[in-house]
Amino acid sequence: MERNVVLYAEDDYDDFDLLKEIFFERYPDILLIHATRGTHLLHSLEDEQIRQRTSLVILDNNMPELDDKQTLVAIRTNPAYNHIPVVIFSTTLRPQEIVFFESMGAHCFRKAVKIEELEALVEKFRSLRLQSQD
Repeated sequence: MERNVVLYAEDDYDDFDLLKEIFFERYPDILLIHATRGTHLLHSLEDEQIRQRTSLVILDNNMPELDDKQTLVAIRTNPAYNHIPVVIFSTTLRPQEIVFFESMGAHCFRKAVKIEELEALVEKFRSLRLQSQD
């Protein structure tokens, strides 16, 4: 059986590794794929096999090349994958950014400092992923 995919656009390798470890330990049925830029994430979504298995996209707030807002707009305007739930995951989120992201159907979460908080956030991400499959 092929595993479900969560695509995570994150330019900080340490942040990605923390999340990957939690997904690997708690949810081995989910494959977390790393994209270091929004452009890389969009390229992954163009692959039909990956796109069909993707049940959640996680975007870092500040990425080089194509930022979170541009990547989210590209996702939401493409009928092939505009249905996939998107999470904006960042250490800093300004109120006007949250309004924009939520108006585009994204969920916003601040990055956790403690591992227990991060584990709780991963469970919330998993819930969003499961809701999208109903």
